[in-house]
Amino acid sequence: LAGEAFARFWSLKQADLMRVSKTRLKDGRAEAFAAWLEDAPRPALNSDTFARQLLTASGDTRQVPEANFFVAIPGSEERTEMTAQLFLGSRLECAKCHNHPYEKWTMRDYYSLGAVFARTSVDQGFVQKAAKGETLHPTTKNPVVSWGANTPEENADRRPLFAAWL
Repeated sequence: LAGEAFARFWSLKQADLMRVSKTRLKDGRAEAFAAWLEDAPRPALNSDTFARQLLTASGDTRQVPEANFFVAIPGSEERTEMTAQLFLGSRLECAKCHNHPYEKWTMRDYYSLGAVFARTSVDQGFVQKAAKGETLHPTTKNPVVSWGANTPEENADRRPLFAAWL
């Protein structure tokens, strides 16, 4: 588990799943993100720290390689589904349109997770908290409270609260 082969194997799997490629992440960003992923399995960066750093990353993606997650996975729906697959071990795609017939996931769960990323902005390789952004439930058209929160959060970056819950 402490060997280089283990780190390379899992970083390759994660990079493939997160769509790390030079066509999506230009100007050395793909290489920087892949290197960060390869360092992630090391003992200094446990699973909790890895999830927090990846999901709450902000700044210039050339200097903060883990922020490239938000460039490689560009849309809120894609981030919702990727985050569920990576960190919850579940595919939530079915719950986008209806409560999952064979799992416990509901439409509310899907859009609640999506609300976590509704205020994340990516502009020319810079990731930051957006000034505003809500996720509306498709049937009620009401704003959805983000995963891990009890009430709607005004002007807050919702990612740290979700990362703490996770």
